[in-house]
Amino acid sequence: MPQGRDAGAGGRASKALGELRRIYKGTAESGPLFAGTTQTLELGDYEKYALEHAGDPPRGQRIFFDDGGVACAKCHAIAGRGGAVGPDLTLIGGQFPRRDLIEHVLNPSKVVREGYRQFVVETREGETFSGLVKGETAETLTLLDSEGRLQSIPKNRVAARAPSNLSLMPEGLAFGLTLEQFADLIGYLESRRADPRAPALETPPAPPAPPAESVALVDGREQGRELPEGATGVRGLARDSAEPQRAEFQVGAAATVINPPLGTPLAGYYSERGSEAVLDDIHAKAAVMSDGKTRVALVVCDLLTLPRRTVLETRKLIEQQTGIPGGNVMISATHQHTGPVVARESSRDDLDGGSGELGRAYSTELPELIARSVADAAARLTPGRVWFARGSEQRLAFNRRYWMKDGTVGWNPGKSNPDTLRPVGPTDPEVGVIYFDSTNATPLLTYVNFAMHPDTTGGKRISADYPGALSRALAGYQGPDMVTLFANGACGNLNHLNVNWSARQQGTNEANRLGAILAGSVFKAYMDLKPVSDTTLRVRSELVALPLPRITDDDVAEAKAVLKRMKTANFMELVKTFKVLDVAGRAGKPWEVEVQVVALGKDLAWVSLPGEIFVELGLNIKAVSPFAQTQIAELANGSIGYIPNRSAYAEGNYEVVSARCAEGSGEMLVAAAVRMLEELHGEAEHERSRKQ
Repeated sequence: MPQGRDAGAGGRASKALGELRRIYKGTAESGPLFAGTTQTLELGDYEKYALEHAGDPPRGQRIFFDDGGVACAKCHAIAGRGGAVGPDLTLIGGQFPRRDLIEHVLNPSKVVREGYRQFVVETREGETFSGLVKGETAETLTLLDSEGRLQSIPKNRVAARAPSNLSLMPEGLAFGLTLEQFADLIGYLESRRADPRAPALETPPAPPAPPAESVALVDGREQGRELPEGATGVRGLARDSAEPQRAEFQVGAAATVINPPLGTPLAGYYSERGSEAVLDDIHAKAAVMSDGKTRVALVVCDLLTLPRRTVLETRKLIEQQTGIPGGNVMISATHQHTGPVVARESSRDDLDGGSGELGRAYSTELPELIARSVADAAARLTPGRVWFARGSEQRLAFNRRYWMKDGTVGWNPGKSNPDTLRPVGPTDPEVGVIYFDSTNATPLLTYVNFAMHPDTTGGKRISADYPGALSRALAGYQGPDMVTLFANGACGNLNHLNVNWSARQQGTNEANRLGAILAGSVFKAYMDLKPVSDTTLRVRSELVALPLPRITDDDVAEAKAVLKRMKTANFMELVKTFKVLDVAGRAGKPWEVEVQVVALGKDLAWVSLPGEIFVELGLNIKAVSPFAQTQIAELANGSIGYIPNRSAYAEGNYEVVSARCAEGSGEMLVAAAVRMLEELHGEAEHERSRKQ
């Protein structure tokens, strides 16, 4: 080879090396690429060194945020700084031990965190896209690629889509670092246990010891009693070991679209309705609160109901992804009737499509969608303030059970029916409003609690019904970034139908009217907001065994006969049939349901109840609650259907015929809720007096 050509190649190599030095100046300049002697390293060398050396977290911080090096912050955020392609790592040190952190960096594809598995999409034109699924409608699939770019692909162009076993995080990143630098990076990640908005390397205080009055738990049991699955403390605080004590209150909110594929059956009626279009998106919406030692998630889904199994699966995912204990998560459904059916292992699954392929597929996917909303909310935790007010709306909800002239109780007796006398029971006009903003007054979240069935939109289009209209109205005032959570109160016997008004109260316009009126009540309540001074979070839950209603062998035989002639059976025959089959399937075993209470200081409390609760029961809880304002969230943490008050059982009609629990069950739930409310309020008062 001529010497001149060799010199030219050497010159080009020297020039290229100089360019590499310029690009990687700093972090990687001292790495093996520029070393005077070559040292061949393997992944095991990095693992061994990082396990034996703590590293320097401040130096690791510089490596993390250096775009010219391994560029971790290109995809991951810490304390609001960085990208959003990969998981937020703000509190990663509290979620994984050091050995696991090392494993995640060295072998990113070994375990891909739920919600961050990439998909590969091939189009009919032969193009290939890969990334995280960030959105999907009936027309468009949106991917977030490794560069942080959103790619919107028309679904009519998609030929195939499949999950990939490879992480978006590239393999071999460690080879751009020296052993010392790798240990520094791991040291920095391990140090991330502090307040998400605190200085990056502030030393976190030690987690507090359990209070003296807490109940000791041994092998998941409390005084011989089994804890609810997914709960970490029955009648005691559910401690969050992943988060250190902090003085300031924080809140984060997020919403995830949970639209099903078109064709998925819609829930709510005693027949199968395949969804044909999306009128407006349905969501899982989450609020995460932290007082520094306890974190709590409040979640509301635009769904008819949430089976207990779905709740437990979702809580497990949330705990895995965020460190928030499952027992500190309250998940409820708005009860709209234009959302997908969720398989509930009930006899009705065969009737409304829950047991079909599309129904089962959506039910399998749903826990991850809900968990994603909580993970996003947790990643957005920011110092905040809490305000509360109580509004009133007398014009929307009506008790749908009426005394008739013949002495019977009618259910939705029709408009202008001359045989209608008066409502059997009351309504609950209270509009509970809890407003969260940042310390610089940026709107973050409004939690609205009102009792009224959402069954106005109808048809075969997916819609959030009037809670969706409410959310849009509040966002129009507070800004599109504010999240509205609407939790339905005790409305088992309430709906929007005014029997004395001849107007047709059905369809999209009616949903918008109801949402607008309710939004007006919230706007008025905004003017009366009072601050919450004590933001200490406390959580309790109890399992309550509810007795089954009495059924006979003749009832079961009759139900089986109705199944054979379903097309000719009337509505009430269907209602009774599926109730009897579900109760018979229990083989005498009582329902085991959860009642949960979340308390914020001594002002606010949230109560979860596991079904469609009669309004009288919710009013009883509110009447004796020692808290300044108590929110009732029905259809929460599971559902067994209608739960009437005691007197309704003698009156009969639809809700009682449908009820899968015996007379007195509702009052048992009230007793459990009131007991926990009194205990938690007593603890708050005791703590306040102790500090004085």
